[in-house]
Amino acid sequence: MECGAHVECGRLAAALSPATRGGGLRTHYTGCRGEDQGPACPFISPSIGQPQKTATESGRRHSGSKSAALHTRARLPFDRRAEAPTPCDVQSRLRLRAIGLGAPLAHLRHGLHRFRVHSAFRSVVNLVPEDVWPRAESSAAAGEVARTLVSLAHAEGSRLPHGIVVDPWHPCLSALTRGRAVRLVGEGGVGGAAPGAIQIDTAGAALWDPSVVGLAADPAPGWPERLREAWRLLVEGGRSESLAALAGPPRPLDPFQRRSAALAGRLLGALSRGEDPAPAAEGLIGLGPGLTPAGDDLLTGLLIGAWSLSLAPAEAALRDRLAQVAAAAHGSTTDVSAAYLHHAAHGRATGRLRDVLLALARPDPRPRLAEAIPRALAMGRTSGADGLLGLLSALTVWSAQDLWPPGLRALIAAGAGA
Repeated sequence: MECGAHVECGRLAAALSPATRGGGLRTHYTGCRGEDQGPACPFISPSIGQPQKTATESGRRHSGSKSAALHTRARLPFDRRAEAPTPCDVQSRLRLRAIGLGAPLAHLRHGLHRFRVHSAFRSVVNLVPEDVWPRAESSAAAGEVARTLVSLAHAEGSRLPHGIVVDPWHPCLSALTRGRAVRLVGEGGVGGAAPGAIQIDTAGAALWDPSVVGLAADPAPGWPERLREAWRLLVEGGRSESLAALAGPPRPLDPFQRRSAALAGRLLGALSRGEDPAPAAEGLIGLGPGLTPAGDDLLTGLLIGAWSLSLAPAEAALRDRLAQVAAAAHGSTTDVSAAYLHHAAHGRATGRLRDVLLALARPDPRPRLAEAIPRALAMGRTSGADGLLGLLSALTVWSAQDLWPPGLRALIAAGAGA
Protein backbone atom coordinates (compact mmCIF):
# COMPACT_ATOMS: atom_id res chain seq x y z
CA MET A 1 0.00 0.00 0.00
CA GLU A 2 1.59 3.24 -1.08
CA CYS A 3 0.97 6.61 0.51
CA GLY A 4 -1.10 8.18 -2.22
CA ALA A 5 -4.03 5.77 -2.01
CA HIS A 6 -6.37 7.84 0.16
CA VAL A 7 -4.72 7.10 3.47
CA GLU A 8 -2.86 9.48 5.74
CA CYS A 9 0.36 7.68 6.54
CA GLY A 10 0.81 9.25 9.95
CA ARG A 11 -2.30 7.71 11.37
CA LEU A 12 -2.65 4.16 12.54
CA ALA A 13 -5.13 3.89 9.76
CA ALA A 14 -8.31 1.96 9.18
CA ALA A 15 -8.28 -1.56 7.80
CA LEU A 16 -7.13 -1.52 4.22
CA SER A 17 -9.21 -4.48 3.04
CA PRO A 18 -11.80 -3.74 0.31
CA ALA A 19 -14.60 -4.42 2.78
CA THR A 20 -13.63 -1.59 5.11
CA ARG A 21 -11.61 0.86 3.03
CA GLY A 22 -14.62 3.06 2.40
CA GLY A 23 -14.91 3.87 6.09
CA GLY A 24 -11.29 4.79 6.51
CA LEU A 25 -9.40 8.06 6.35
CA ARG A 26 -9.96 9.90 3.08
CA THR A 27 -7.10 12.37 3.18
CA HIS A 28 -5.21 12.08 -0.10
CA TYR A 29 -1.61 12.68 0.95
CA THR A 30 1.11 11.69 -1.46
CA GLY A 31 3.92 11.92 1.03
CA CYS A 32 4.95 10.09 4.12
CA ARG A 33 6.51 11.41 7.31
CA GLY A 34 8.26 9.44 10.01
CA GLU A 35 11.61 8.18 11.13
CA ASP A 36 12.30 4.99 9.20
CA GLN A 37 8.80 3.64 9.48
CA GLY A 38 9.23 2.28 5.98
CA PRO A 39 11.18 2.93 2.77
CA ALA A 40 8.32 4.85 1.17
CA CYS A 41 5.41 4.52 3.52
CA PRO A 42 4.34 2.42 6.48
CA PHE A 43 2.99 -1.01 5.68
CA ILE A 44 -0.13 -1.41 7.77
CA SER A 45 -1.41 -4.91 8.30
CA PRO A 46 -4.98 -5.34 6.98
CA SER A 47 -5.94 -6.79 10.35
CA ILE A 48 -4.83 -4.02 12.66
CA GLY A 49 -7.48 -1.38 12.19
CA GLN A 50 -11.11 -0.58 11.80
CA PRO A 51 -13.08 2.10 9.98
CA GLN A 52 -12.17 5.47 11.49
CA LYS A 53 -13.34 9.04 11.33
CA THR A 54 -12.36 11.30 8.48
CA ALA A 55 -9.12 13.19 8.79
CA THR A 56 -10.82 16.45 9.65
CA GLU A 57 -12.90 14.76 12.34
CA SER A 58 -10.13 12.85 14.08
CA GLY A 59 -7.20 15.13 13.26
CA ARG A 60 -8.64 18.53 14.09
CA ARG A 61 -7.76 20.45 17.22
CA HIS A 62 -10.85 21.55 19.07
CA SER A 63 -10.15 25.22 18.48
CA GLY A 64 -12.75 25.85 15.83
CA SER A 65 -10.22 27.39 13.42
CA LYS A 66 -9.77 26.22 9.87
CA SER A 67 -6.02 25.99 10.32
CA ALA A 68 -6.53 23.49 13.11
CA ALA A 69 -7.44 20.86 10.52
CA LEU A 70 -3.78 20.84 9.49
CA HIS A 71 -2.85 19.21 12.78
CA THR A 72 -2.52 15.47 13.19
CA ARG A 73 -3.95 13.73 16.22
CA ALA A 74 -3.63 9.97 16.20
CA ARG A 75 -5.29 9.01 19.46
CA LEU A 76 -7.33 6.49 17.50
CA PRO A 77 -9.28 3.64 19.09
CA PHE A 78 -7.62 0.26 19.29
CA ASP A 79 -9.30 -2.61 17.51
CA ARG A 80 -9.94 -5.45 19.93
CA ARG A 81 -12.18 -7.49 17.64
CA ALA A 82 -11.56 -11.18 17.13
CA GLU A 83 -9.57 -11.62 13.93
CA ALA A 84 -9.02 -14.55 11.65
CA PRO A 85 -5.51 -15.92 12.20
CA THR A 86 -2.88 -15.32 9.52
CA PRO A 87 0.14 -17.56 8.92
CA CYS A 88 2.10 -15.22 11.18
CA ASP A 89 -0.56 -15.22 13.91
CA VAL A 90 -0.67 -19.00 14.28
CA GLN A 91 3.05 -19.30 15.00
CA SER A 92 3.13 -20.20 18.66
CA ARG A 93 6.78 -19.23 18.91
CA LEU A 94 8.86 -16.72 17.01
CA ARG A 95 12.21 -16.11 18.63
CA LEU A 96 14.46 -13.36 17.31
CA ARG A 97 17.66 -11.67 18.39
CA ALA A 98 18.38 -8.03 19.20
CA ILE A 99 21.85 -6.87 18.18
CA GLY A 100 21.68 -3.35 19.58
CA LEU A 101 19.56 -0.89 21.52
CA GLY A 102 19.60 2.72 22.67
CA ALA A 103 21.30 3.42 25.99
CA PRO A 104 18.02 4.51 27.67
CA LEU A 105 16.88 0.89 27.19
CA ALA A 106 19.93 -0.71 28.80
CA HIS A 107 17.74 -2.22 31.52
CA LEU A 108 16.05 -4.39 28.88
CA ARG A 109 19.23 -6.47 28.55
CA HIS A 110 18.46 -8.02 31.94
CA GLY A 111 15.39 -9.89 33.09
CA LEU A 112 12.03 -10.44 31.43
CA HIS A 113 9.94 -7.57 30.05
CA ARG A 114 6.40 -7.94 28.75
CA PHE A 115 5.18 -5.67 25.96
CA ARG A 116 2.24 -5.34 23.59
CA VAL A 117 2.29 -4.20 19.96
CA HIS A 118 1.20 -0.58 19.62
CA SER A 119 1.62 -0.35 15.83
CA ALA A 120 3.39 -2.30 13.08
CA PHE A 121 5.00 -0.94 9.94
CA ARG A 122 7.25 -2.20 7.18
CA SER A 123 10.51 -1.81 9.09
CA VAL A 124 9.46 -0.73 12.59
CA VAL A 125 7.21 -2.26 15.25
CA ASN A 126 6.29 0.00 18.15
CA LEU A 127 5.66 -1.55 21.57
CA VAL A 128 4.28 -0.38 24.91
CA PRO A 129 4.76 -2.14 28.25
CA GLU A 130 2.06 -4.63 29.11
CA ASP A 131 1.13 -2.75 32.28
CA VAL A 132 0.57 0.43 30.21
CA TRP A 133 -1.39 -1.34 27.49
CA PRO A 134 -4.82 -1.37 29.21
CA ARG A 135 -4.67 2.44 29.41
CA ALA A 136 -3.16 3.01 25.96
CA GLU A 137 -6.49 4.06 24.45
CA SER A 138 -6.97 6.84 26.97
CA SER A 139 -5.74 10.33 26.10
CA ALA A 140 -4.96 10.70 29.81
CA ALA A 141 -2.26 8.04 29.37
CA ALA A 142 -0.72 9.61 26.25
CA GLY A 143 2.29 10.91 28.17
CA GLU A 144 2.92 7.50 29.69
CA VAL A 145 2.81 5.91 26.25
CA ALA A 146 5.26 8.47 24.83
CA ARG A 147 7.72 7.94 27.69
CA THR A 148 7.64 4.15 27.54
CA LEU A 149 7.23 3.43 23.82
CA VAL A 150 9.93 1.12 22.41
CA SER A 151 10.58 0.52 18.71
CA LEU A 152 11.82 -2.71 17.14
CA ALA A 153 13.74 -1.62 14.06
CA HIS A 154 15.25 -3.18 10.97
CA ALA A 155 19.06 -3.35 10.98
CA GLU A 156 19.21 -0.92 8.03
CA GLY A 157 17.18 1.70 9.90
CA SER A 158 18.35 4.59 11.98
CA ARG A 159 19.61 4.13 15.52
CA LEU A 160 16.73 5.38 17.63
CA PRO A 161 17.07 6.53 21.25
CA HIS A 162 14.15 4.23 22.08
CA GLY A 163 15.01 1.60 19.47
CA ILE A 164 15.99 -2.07 19.46
CA VAL A 165 17.63 -3.34 16.28
CA VAL A 166 16.48 -6.84 15.35
CA ASP A 167 18.64 -8.82 12.96
CA PRO A 168 17.61 -10.70 10.95
CA TRP A 169 14.28 -8.94 10.50
CA HIS A 170 11.42 -11.43 10.24
CA PRO A 171 8.63 -10.56 7.75
CA CYS A 172 5.97 -11.55 10.27
CA LEU A 173 6.96 -8.59 12.45
CA SER A 174 5.46 -6.17 9.94
CA ALA A 175 2.16 -8.06 10.05
CA LEU A 176 1.71 -8.11 13.83
CA THR A 177 -1.65 -6.97 15.08
CA ARG A 178 -2.09 -4.39 17.79
CA GLY A 179 -2.14 -5.92 21.22
CA ARG A 180 -0.01 -8.91 20.23
CA ALA A 181 2.22 -10.08 23.08
CA VAL A 182 5.97 -9.55 22.76
CA ARG A 183 8.52 -10.69 25.33
CA LEU A 184 11.92 -9.06 25.60
CA VAL A 185 14.17 -11.60 27.31
CA GLY A 186 17.46 -10.41 28.73
CA GLU A 187 20.07 -12.08 30.86
CA GLY A 188 18.39 -14.08 33.60
CA GLY A 189 14.93 -13.63 32.08
CA VAL A 190 12.95 -16.85 32.42
CA GLY A 191 9.36 -17.95 32.52
CA GLY A 192 8.24 -15.57 29.80
CA ALA A 193 6.83 -18.04 27.31
CA ALA A 194 3.24 -17.24 26.40
CA PRO A 195 1.10 -18.83 23.67
CA GLY A 196 1.55 -16.81 20.50
CA ALA A 197 4.05 -14.39 22.03
CA ILE A 198 6.98 -13.10 20.02
CA GLN A 199 10.27 -13.41 21.89
CA ILE A 200 13.21 -11.05 21.35
CA ASP A 201 16.47 -12.03 23.03
CA THR A 202 18.14 -8.82 24.27
CA ALA A 203 20.94 -10.25 26.42
CA GLY A 204 24.29 -9.10 25.11
CA ALA A 205 22.85 -6.54 22.69
CA ALA A 206 25.27 -3.67 22.07
CA LEU A 207 24.37 -0.21 23.36
CA TRP A 208 24.60 3.03 21.40
CA ASP A 209 24.62 6.48 22.94
CA PRO A 210 21.91 8.81 21.55
CA SER A 211 22.95 11.77 23.73
CA VAL A 212 23.96 14.96 21.94
CA VAL A 213 24.53 17.04 25.10
CA GLY A 214 27.60 19.24 24.52
CA LEU A 215 28.49 17.43 21.30
CA ALA A 216 29.07 20.70 19.41
CA ALA A 217 30.15 22.79 22.43
CA ASP A 218 33.73 23.12 21.19
CA PRO A 219 33.71 22.61 17.41
CA ALA A 220 36.86 22.20 15.37
CA PRO A 221 38.12 25.14 13.27
CA GLY A 222 36.09 25.78 10.13
CA TRP A 223 32.71 25.55 11.88
CA PRO A 224 31.07 28.49 9.98
CA GLU A 225 32.11 27.08 6.61
CA ARG A 226 30.78 23.63 7.48
CA LEU A 227 27.49 25.10 8.71
CA ARG A 228 27.07 27.03 5.43
CA GLU A 229 27.80 23.82 3.53
CA ALA A 230 25.21 21.95 5.60
CA TRP A 231 22.58 24.56 4.72
CA ARG A 232 23.47 24.23 1.04
CA LEU A 233 23.15 20.43 1.12
CA LEU A 234 19.79 20.69 2.91
CA VAL A 235 18.33 23.22 0.45
CA GLU A 236 19.53 21.21 -2.55
CA GLY A 237 18.57 17.80 -1.18
CA GLY A 238 15.30 18.44 0.66
CA ARG A 239 11.96 17.75 -0.97
CA SER A 240 9.91 20.69 -2.17
CA GLU A 241 7.00 19.76 0.13
CA SER A 242 9.18 19.76 3.24
CA LEU A 243 9.56 22.73 5.56
CA ALA A 244 13.23 22.79 4.58
CA ALA A 245 12.08 24.37 1.30
CA LEU A 246 11.50 27.54 3.33
CA ALA A 247 15.29 27.98 3.49
CA GLY A 248 15.56 28.06 -0.29
CA PRO A 249 14.64 30.64 -2.91
CA PRO A 250 11.13 32.18 -2.71
CA ARG A 251 8.44 29.94 -4.21
CA PRO A 252 4.66 29.54 -4.07
CA LEU A 253 3.56 27.87 -0.85
CA ASP A 254 0.57 25.63 -0.20
CA PRO A 255 -1.72 26.43 2.79
CA PHE A 256 0.18 24.06 5.08
CA GLN A 257 3.53 25.61 4.19
CA ARG A 258 2.18 29.17 4.62
CA ARG A 259 0.96 28.42 8.13
CA SER A 260 4.17 26.55 8.95
CA ALA A 261 6.27 29.40 7.57
CA ALA A 262 4.50 31.95 9.75
CA LEU A 263 4.96 29.87 12.90
CA ALA A 264 8.55 28.93 12.08
CA GLY A 265 9.42 32.58 11.45
CA ARG A 266 7.89 33.61 14.76
CA LEU A 267 9.67 30.81 16.61
CA LEU A 268 13.13 31.42 15.14
CA GLY A 269 12.68 35.17 15.55
CA ALA A 270 11.76 34.74 19.22
CA LEU A 271 14.85 32.62 19.83
CA SER A 272 17.05 35.14 18.00
CA ARG A 273 15.70 38.00 20.12
CA GLY A 274 15.76 36.07 23.39
CA GLU A 275 11.96 36.07 23.70
CA ASP A 276 9.64 33.31 24.91
CA PRO A 277 9.44 30.71 22.11
CA ALA A 278 6.56 28.75 23.64
CA PRO A 279 3.56 30.37 21.84
CA ALA A 280 4.95 29.66 18.36
CA ALA A 281 6.32 26.26 19.40
CA GLU A 282 2.94 25.18 20.74
CA GLY A 283 1.37 26.10 17.41
CA LEU A 284 3.77 23.76 15.61
CA ILE A 285 2.94 20.71 17.75
CA GLY A 286 1.04 18.22 15.62
CA LEU A 287 1.12 20.55 12.59
CA GLY A 288 1.08 18.59 9.36
CA PRO A 289 0.17 15.11 8.19
CA GLY A 290 2.03 11.93 8.93
CA LEU A 291 3.35 9.69 11.64
CA THR A 292 5.68 12.47 12.82
CA PRO A 293 4.13 15.78 11.68
CA ALA A 294 6.45 18.38 10.19
CA GLY A 295 6.03 20.83 13.04
CA ASP A 296 7.13 18.13 15.50
CA ASP A 297 10.14 17.23 13.36
CA LEU A 298 11.22 20.88 13.32
CA LEU A 299 10.95 21.14 17.11
CA THR A 300 12.78 17.85 17.56
CA GLY A 301 15.69 19.14 15.48
CA LEU A 302 15.73 22.48 17.30
CA LEU A 303 16.04 20.77 20.66
CA ILE A 304 18.76 18.40 19.44
CA GLY A 305 20.77 21.32 18.10
CA ALA A 306 20.24 23.37 21.26
CA TRP A 307 21.35 20.55 23.56
CA SER A 308 24.53 20.08 21.53
CA LEU A 309 25.78 23.60 22.32
CA SER A 310 27.26 25.24 25.37
CA LEU A 311 24.71 27.98 26.04
CA ALA A 312 24.71 31.00 28.29
CA PRO A 313 22.16 30.88 31.12
CA ALA A 314 19.62 33.04 29.27
CA GLU A 315 19.94 30.89 26.14
CA ALA A 316 19.68 27.68 28.15
CA ALA A 317 16.45 29.00 29.64
CA LEU A 318 15.01 29.34 26.12
CA ARG A 319 16.07 25.77 25.34
CA ASP A 320 14.43 24.54 28.53
CA ARG A 321 11.24 26.39 27.60
CA LEU A 322 11.18 24.53 24.29
CA ALA A 323 11.78 21.27 26.14
CA GLN A 324 8.75 21.96 28.33
CA VAL A 325 6.58 22.40 25.23
CA ALA A 326 7.93 19.18 23.72
CA ALA A 327 7.43 17.21 26.93
CA ALA A 328 3.79 18.31 27.02
CA ALA A 329 3.10 17.43 23.36
CA HIS A 330 1.42 14.08 24.07
CA GLY A 331 -2.28 14.16 23.30
CA SER A 332 -1.77 16.88 20.68
CA THR A 333 0.18 14.72 18.24
CA THR A 334 0.76 11.05 17.48
CA ASP A 335 2.15 8.70 20.12
CA VAL A 336 5.19 7.97 17.95
CA SER A 337 5.97 11.65 17.41
CA ALA A 338 5.46 12.40 21.10
CA ALA A 339 8.08 9.73 21.87
CA TYR A 340 10.65 11.46 19.63
CA LEU A 341 9.82 14.82 21.22
CA HIS A 342 10.21 13.29 24.69
CA HIS A 343 13.73 12.09 23.88
CA ALA A 344 14.70 15.33 22.13
CA ALA A 345 13.57 17.26 25.23
CA HIS A 346 16.21 15.29 27.14
CA GLY A 347 18.97 15.78 24.55
CA ARG A 348 18.67 12.45 22.74
CA ALA A 349 18.67 12.06 18.95
CA THR A 350 18.44 9.46 16.23
CA GLY A 351 21.76 8.16 15.01
CA ARG A 352 21.50 9.96 11.69
CA LEU A 353 20.96 13.42 13.18
CA ARG A 354 23.69 12.72 15.71
CA ASP A 355 26.03 11.85 12.83
CA VAL A 356 25.30 15.24 11.24
CA LEU A 357 26.30 16.96 14.48
CA LEU A 358 29.51 14.94 14.61
CA ALA A 359 30.31 15.84 11.01
CA LEU A 360 29.80 19.52 11.81
CA ALA A 361 31.69 19.62 15.08
CA ARG A 362 34.42 17.05 14.43
CA PRO A 363 34.91 16.62 10.69
CA ASP A 364 37.66 14.02 11.08
CA PRO A 365 37.33 11.14 11.15
CA ARG A 366 34.07 10.26 9.44
CA PRO A 367 31.15 10.82 9.09
CA ARG A 368 31.55 13.70 6.67
CA LEU A 369 28.77 16.14 5.84
CA ALA A 370 28.46 14.92 2.26
CA GLU A 371 27.61 11.47 3.65
CA ALA A 372 25.76 12.35 6.85
CA ILE A 373 23.25 14.82 5.45
CA PRO A 374 21.95 12.62 2.59
CA ARG A 375 21.50 9.80 5.08
CA ALA A 376 19.54 12.09 7.38
CA LEU A 377 17.44 13.35 4.46
CA ALA A 378 16.48 9.74 3.70
CA MET A 379 14.55 9.46 7.00
CA GLY A 380 10.90 9.18 6.05
CA ARG A 381 9.70 11.30 3.16
CA THR A 382 10.30 14.70 4.74
CA SER A 383 11.04 13.96 8.41
CA GLY A 384 14.79 14.02 7.88
CA ALA A 385 14.66 17.36 6.05
CA ASP A 386 12.37 18.94 8.64
CA GLY A 387 14.50 17.64 11.51
CA LEU A 388 17.65 18.99 9.83
CA LEU A 389 15.95 22.36 9.36
CA GLY A 390 15.43 22.52 13.12
CA LEU A 391 18.91 21.29 13.97
CA LEU A 392 20.73 23.73 11.67
CA SER A 393 18.45 26.55 12.81
CA ALA A 394 19.41 25.99 16.44
CA LEU A 395 23.10 26.02 15.55
CA THR A 396 22.61 29.23 13.52
CA VAL A 397 20.49 31.06 16.11
CA TRP A 398 23.28 30.81 18.66
CA SER A 399 26.17 31.30 16.23
CA ALA A 400 28.42 34.33 16.60
CA GLN A 401 27.87 35.05 12.88
CA ASP A 402 24.85 35.59 10.67
CA LEU A 403 24.81 32.30 8.78
CA TRP A 404 21.10 32.21 7.89
CA PRO A 405 20.15 31.23 4.33
CA PRO A 406 18.37 34.15 2.61
CA GLY A 407 14.98 32.42 2.70
CA LEU A 408 15.02 31.97 6.48
CA ARG A 409 16.48 35.42 7.08
CA ALA A 410 13.47 36.91 5.28
CA LEU A 411 11.11 34.59 7.15
CA ILE A 412 12.47 35.70 10.52
CA ALA A 413 12.19 39.35 9.52
CA ALA A 414 8.57 38.82 8.48
CA GLY A 415 7.87 37.04 11.77
CA ALA A 416 9.27 39.97 13.73
CA GLY A 417 6.76 42.28 12.09
CA ALA A 418 3.79 39.94 12.57
